[in-house]
Amino acid sequence: MDDGRELALKQFDRLRYPTKVSWDMWTLACTWGSSTSWVDGQMAGREKEVLLEMDSVADLGIDLLQIDSGRQVSPGGDVNHPIPTHGWRPDSQSYPDGWYAVAARRDPLGIRLGLWAVAEAIPFKDLEWNWEQWRLTQFKLDFANRNHYGTMVKLVEKVRRFELFTDHRGIVGWDTTENASRFGYYWAREYGDRHFMNRKPKVPPNAVDIPWLALRDFWHLARYNNLNKWQLVTQNPETVDPSLSDAVQHSVAYCSTPTLMGIPEFMTLTRTYSASSRSQVRALLKIYKQYQKEIFESFVFAIGDEPSNRSWAGSQSYHPGNNEGFLLLFRERLNLDQRKHIHWRFVPSGPASTFEDLETGAKRRVMLDHDGSASRTITEPADFLFLRFSRENS
Repeated sequence: MDDGRELALKQFDRLRYPTKVSWDMWTLACTWGSSTSWVDGQMAGREKEVLLEMDSVADLGIDLLQIDSGRQVSPGGDVNHPIPTHGWRPDSQSYPDGWYAVAARRDPLGIRLGLWAVAEAIPFKDLEWNWEQWRLTQFKLDFANRNHYGTMVKLVEKVRRFELFTDHRGIVGWDTTENASRFGYYWAREYGDRHFMNRKPKVPPNAVDIPWLALRDFWHLARYNNLNKWQLVTQNPETVDPSLSDAVQHSVAYCSTPTLMGIPEFMTLTRTYSASSRSQVRALLKIYKQYQKEIFESFVFAIGDEPSNRSWAGSQSYHPGNNEGFLLLFRERLNLDQRKHIHWRFVPSGPASTFEDLETGAKRRVMLDHDGSASRTITEPADFLFLRFSRENS
């Protein structure tokens, strides 16, 4: 697909499924991400753990904490069954004062909160009740295994009713992790964004985080989708099983950076980050948030070669009419080349372009080749560049 046709497709898609910065643009973390069983996953969703995670998320500069399964189950309840028998409100043992402590802690920390639920099981009255209690930003709807048109219509009607009730301030996030047949995750995006997939530290094996595979997923997704409609997931590589993945051989910054062209989701208990990794996340998000709005409102395109753990690959933001954009470029762990000739999308040859390294502040003026390409250097493997480019007028 050439540049013009790919841009036209994405422009049409954004007209049909628009986004709004004040409602849709954030970074988030999920309490379920470090779980290795239903038991510890549910434990992470209870009040004491959630309050600790809220403090950690705020310290890192993450905007929103998604409270996953756990708040609806009592400490002695059936943790292997996520659907409660008493309704989708916080369990009185897990949350003695309901949402009071969590809601009271949210505003001083300056963060948002979201809530997980089983899509078909949660009734409208519980969507309504939870919204009225604390004006949560997003309901993440999971297990929407729609294999019948009639049940799919009922789900969409419930979601539409909820968003009208909240005057479109209550956003829905679709969880697309499950493998079974589903309806709505491509075309129901007027109701919210989509959680791409779980990235886990140990189990299940098919969801264990593998950095090059995550990069490949996002690279292909960017070829046909607007990434600001997707929650792009990263895991803490320090906690990933080294017998299943080479994640531990990458920095936290390397693993987190590919998500920046979409909606970055830290699918991990952020309290598991070491002190040095916390510093990397803070520094990365501090830089990113200066340019987040520009990236979010742009169109994102894949650049370089298909990720394979041996490639140079990345993504580029572009906004028609602007002379600036952003580049993420990765030299994968097994790649042997310090320097790579890269074709930049929508950057014409002739007039010079200035590339600014957003981590170091270093600037370099480059005259692009006849095909709109230029060379870049990354000295070490498993490293990246986060660049802003500006084009000079001809």
